[in-house]
Amino acid sequence: MTKRLAVLVVFLLAWPFSASAQQSQSLQQTAQDESFPQLPPSSPCRQADIVGIWSLVHVYESPSGSEAAAAVSSPSQYMLFDANNTFGKYNAGNTPLPPDQVRAQILSHASGVQQYVVQDKTGFIFFYDNSVAFDTQACFIVANPVDAFYEGEMLLMPPEGQIKERLVKVYAKIWPPKPKPQPQAQPRPQPYMMPRQR
Repeated sequence: MTKRLAVLVVFLLAWPFSASAQQSQSLQQTAQDESFPQLPPSSPCRQADIVGIWSLVHVYESPSGSEAAAAVSSPSQYMLFDANNTFGKYNAGNTPLPPDQVRAQILSHASGVQQYVVQDKTGFIFFYDNSVAFDTQACFIVANPVDAFYEGEMLLMPPEGQIKERLVKVYAKIWPPKPKPQPQAQPRPQPYMMPRQR
């Protein structure tokens, strides 16, 4: 009887520590998941959506690795998508540049022909260097702003299974500028008509 009682006492004393360790591990997992935000409602990219110059605004990577570190050390990173299916990238380090300088830098540093193809229905972008495919990215345009995401931002991420980490790069379009909303035409007031008298 005393042996059973001793085993029961040891189990009851050890149980809270075991549960505490499991809870701690669960909290660490939750904290990791919370550092990677839930993605906003978005639509697959179409070529018409992405033509322009884009500036990197944020990198989400879990676990944090080389992409997040590169964004911290060189926050001024740009992508140019031309309507003729050519693209270029430029890393300006810590120096933000206006769109005309970004375009000039990309064109002056271009080596060979870099092209892209967007699958309009899926949003996948296939990148080519001198006609050889070297990368594929899933691409989405934010449709509804949520938390840290703004409408119109571009989300680029490797297709599921391509890498072990979770990675999303968020870009904001800096050229061409968004057209300014036109003021809504106000309906004209109906003129007051005096009733005719006979």
